[in-house]
Amino acid sequence: MARITKAERDKNKNTFDAIILNIFLSEGWDAVTLTRLSQETGFKKSTLQGYYPTRNDMGDALTFKMLPCVYAELDFSTPTTFLESWNSSLKHNGVFRSVLRVLFTSSLSVGAEQAMRSGMQHLVNRCRRELGETGEQAIVDVLGGSLVMLCESESLLKGH
Repeated sequence: MARITKAERDKNKNTFDAIILNIFLSEGWDAVTLTRLSQETGFKKSTLQGYYPTRNDMGDALTFKMLPCVYAELDFSTPTTFLESWNSSLKHNGVFRSVLRVLFTSSLSVGAEQAMRSGMQHLVNRCRRELGETGEQAIVDVLGGSLVMLCESESLLKGH
């Protein structure tokens, strides 16, 4: 088996991460799989498992690249504009919903990588910082409401 240098491995990882982000943004988290990455890259799944042993590892490729997609949709001017922009994005923006789904799923899964938890914590901290005292309640409200909405939409999609 041919060995590659650390520089080549890092280059491959960056390329794979970019492809994962592209798949995620265009098709959502469910489309991000080793099979799909293998199809896009031409690498064997067994090779890709060396880069991404678990699905959470694939999520790590997205962590800090996803947050700008969320932040671009939000208006942190006031608690009211924040809530309105969040709810509008949740209803009308598929990428926004996909990002939230990944953040929820990865943050709560057993063995979740620290990077995914850090992504959620970054979002919470930004709300606290931008919205002051009301930021804490605003983020609790939107995250709780979003989780309920995403769970309900998943149940509808699966016919439950």
